[in-house]
Amino acid sequence: MDHRCGPRHHDVLFARSVIGGPGSTKGGAWRRIDPALLWLLLLAAVIRLSIALLTVYHHPDEIWQYIEPAYGLVTGDWVRTWDIRLGIRSWLIPLAILPSVWLGHAIDPAGELHLLLPRLATGLASLGVVWSAWSFGARITRQHAIAAAFVAAVWVDIAYFGVRPSSGSLATLAILPSLALLVRFRDAGSGH
Repeated sequence: MDHRCGPRHHDVLFARSVIGGPGSTKGGAWRRIDPALLWLLLLAAVIRLSIALLTVYHHPDEIWQYIEPAYGLVTGDWVRTWDIRLGIRSWLIPLAILPSVWLGHAIDPAGELHLLLPRLATGLASLGVVWSAWSFGARITRQHAIAAAFVAAVWVDIAYFGVRPSSGSLATLAILPSLALLVRFRDAGSGH
C-alpha cells in the first residue's frame, strides 16, 4: 500500500500479490516484473561490469586483507599480514569471496581471473541495492521507485564501491536489501 492506502506498483522483483488484492487470482499470482526495474537493473549491471573490468583496487585492504587470504586457502601460497597472523582480522570476507577466488584460479591458474571474479560477484550482489531503492520508492509511487532505483544504479559512490570486496561495501550490499525485505515482511504482517 502506498501512503494513500492504495496499491503499490510492482514494488518487488518477485512478489506474491495478496489473495483477493489487486492483480491477484484465486490462489495468489506472481506479479510480473516491472520493465522499468529490469532496465534499471540492466543499466546498473553494465555500469558495474565496466567498473569491475576497467579499474584496479581502491584500497590495499582489498588485496592484502581479503583476496590474499582467500587465495592462500586455495593455493597455500600467500603473504600473511600481521593482523592475520595475530588473529585480529575476521575471516568472514575472505571466506565469502573464496568461491569466486577458487573458480578464477581453477579456470586460469596463471592469470588474474581470481582477482576479477570477486569484483564481478560483489558487483552482481550490488544489484540488490538497486532493488532495495526501488522497493523503498515504490512505497510511495512508481515514479518514486524509478527515481530511487535510477540513483542507486548510477550514483558514482554506489556503483564504484559496489564492486569492491571490502567490509564497507559488503556491509552496504547486505544492509540495504535486508532493510527492504524487513520492511516488506513488517508490512505483510501488519496487513498494509
